[in-house]
Parts: sequence; C-alpha cells; structure tokens
Amino acid sequence: MIKGIDVSNHQVRVDWTRAATDGVAFAYIKATEGVGFVDPKMGAFAEGAGNAKIPFGFYHFGRPDTHSGTSQSDVIGDAQAEADFFLSVAFPRKGQLVPVLDLEVGGLAPRLMVTWAKAWLARVEERAQVTPILYTYPAFWSQMGNSSAFTSFRLWIASYGVAAPHLPDGWKTYTIWQYATGSVPGIPGAVDLNQLGAGVTLAQITVKPPPPPPPPPAQNLPGPVPKPDWFWVWVRWRQGVGEFEQLAQHPDVRPDEAPERIPQWAWQSLTKLSTKPPPPAT
Repeated sequence: MIKGIDVSNHQVRVDWTRAATDGVAFAYIKATEGVGFVDPKMGAFAEGAGNAKIPFGFYHFGRPDTHSGTSQSDVIGDAQAEADFFLSVAFPRKGQLVPVLDLEVGGLAPRLMVTWAKAWLARVEERAQVTPILYTYPAFWSQMGNSSAFTSFRLWIASYGVAAPHLPDGWKTYTIWQYATGSVPGIPGAVDLNQLGAGVTLAQITVKPPPPPPPPPAQNLPGPVPKPDWFWVWVRWRQGVGEFEQLAQHPDVRPDEAPERIPQWAWQSLTKLSTKPPPPAT
C-alpha cells in the first residue's frame, strides 16, 4: 500500500519528518477555496513536505452554489474564475502531484453541477497542460445527477468503513482512496488517510516536464544558383545604395520584383562600374 495524507488549516501542525518515517509517501495540501480564500498553512506545509522528501500536490475546494448563477454561461464563468484563482496560487510545477478539484458541496441543479465541474477541470487542463484529479464521495454523486461524463479524469474517492469503495457511475477504478481518518505520528489530532489504487504509481500522477518541441522539418533546398554579372548591381540598386556608387535607380523597374532578364540600364551600370577608375591612393 502506498500511503498518503491530505492536510489543510484544520491540522494544527505537521512534523513531516516523523510522518515520512511512519510511511507517508505522498500528501495533498489545500491551496484555495472558492474565489479569494488561500489556506494560510499552504506554504508552510509545502515547504515541510518538500524538506522531508514527501511528494505533494495541491487541491482546490470547489464552491459551486447559488452564487455561481443560474444560467449555463454564468456557471461556466464562475467555475473558470475559481480555476484561475487556484492556478494563480498553486500553478502545478514539474515534480509536484497533479492538481485536484475537491467536489463535495453543491447548491446548483444537477445539470449545472456537471457544467460547473467540467468547466473547472477543463480550464485547469487547458492552462496547466495537466489533467486534474476529481475528488468526491459516493453519496454526493446524486447531486451530480449520477453523471458518467467524467471518466476521462482520474478519481479520488472518499469512502470509509468498507473493504472496497463504491465508485460513482462511469468509473471502474480509482486512483486514490481516502479510506479513513486516523492518527499519524507527528500530526496532532485526526488526519485523512489515503492510499493509491492497485497498480497506480506516484509517477503516474506527477507533473511531467513539457515535451520538447518537434525538430524542424529537414530542408531540401537547392544549392547556390549562379548569378549573372548584373545581379549584384541590381541588388545594390534595390537596396537603395546605388546612388552612393553613382548608379541611378531606373524608373521602369519596380524595386519589389526582380526582372526576368537583364535590362539595358543594368548593362550600362555594369559598364560604368567596370570602367570606373579606382579611387586615389591615400
């Protein structure tokens, strides 16, 4: 069993070194709630977990309620605002565990609850380029209309006092199981206890560095094309430096296109250059 905990400001303190010694192998830390609340212990807990070499990630406590609005567009806007707030505080970094939406309170109709959750998850996935995990519990899922529309997201299920958790519609497996509240050395009082699902590894839920950009396509360009004698005269004229070499710009030739054949004026210019006496020695 790969053992983990999740913590928030409800924990008075955490001795992360003692927790690691007891076998705690990962942790989730509350970062934000709704729009505007940042967990005051987020920074200290993250620093402590990092110093103890315990992999950690952050979660957002979602607030889809009547303040989210009653229209689909308002609900989407509210969910995106909460997602943006979370990312402004706890944007996932390489080596951290992927972010989590803690979805356990409602207040909207089931159809709008689904819309809200989809909008939050999609916003984080789009902006952070990582797929979030969804945390919930079986009894709450009826408020989601028992939707099976979230199977593309990993599930963190809270289910206590059972040999195996009951999974909401759509999921056949879970990634994390919050199976009890209990005690851990170094943490006064009760703390949520978790374990990874069968066959799940921490590497699978760790933020990876973005893939390198693909190499540019191989170029298949022809070799240098021999230039006629008049070509460089024309180039100097087009660049507007001909006047400094006593070459007049010809009014019959547009400066934005090369002539198909050498014009008479180019021959004359070439002749002038070839017969121009060298500058006097200094």
